[in-house]
Amino acid sequence: MTSRRLRRHSSSEFPGKDNMDFSLFYHGGEAIHQGDPGVKSHGCIHVPSPFAEQLFDWAGNTDISVIVIGA
Repeated sequence: MTSRRLRRHSSSEFPGKDNMDFSLFYHGGEAIHQGDPGVKSHGCIHVPSPFAEQLFDWAGNTDISVIVIGA
């Protein structure tokens, strides 16, 4: 099993795309991570820098829960 919390990460499923730094995985390969909120995702939640790093540090090593409301 891989870590569910990765400070540095690049997508192997979507090579050549923006990286997934500050990843907090919540469902398989889907994560909250640094990225442009204006760019469509394949299930991830993009958070602009530097807020992604702040969220990553705030979450620490605790489990996270994500509730997605709406489409």
